Amino acid sequence: MRELRRVELGARFPHRVALLESCHGLRDLALGRPSEAAGGPGESTTARLLGAVAGLELARPERPDECCGFGGAFSVEFPTVSGRIGRARLRELADTGAAYVTSTDVSCLLHLDGLRRREGYGPEPIHLAEVLAAEGAP
Repeated sequence: MRELRRVELGARFPHRVALLESCHGLRDLALGRPSEAAGGPGESTTARLLGAVAGLELARPERPDECCGFGGAFSVEFPTVSGRIGRARLRELADTGAAYVTSTDVSCLLHLDGLRRREGYGPEPIHLAEVLAAEGAP
């Protein structure tokens, strides 16, 4: 796999942003090391990129790589469990005080946004690509 090895992209996003390390990103795309791996979690590619965004304050939830509860077919087959996991995740992300939550996984963001709209609280989802392309406020 090739790596960009470049972090400075000229992005500016002056907001407090919580990072949701998606299960898919960590475990399938190897964007970081999940907490269950030997040696525990390490800094992810996503976190390194966000660290280079001017004005961005990165908020880290207590459990950085916990599942959002979506899991594709899981949410269809077990909607009650999926919702409970998602609401717990949303609460933890909200507790960071972040205005936004970002991830590489759009399905996680859509799931959390649906819960956020129903529950009436939580950070607004924004995809990592949108943050990296930002030149100020969205």
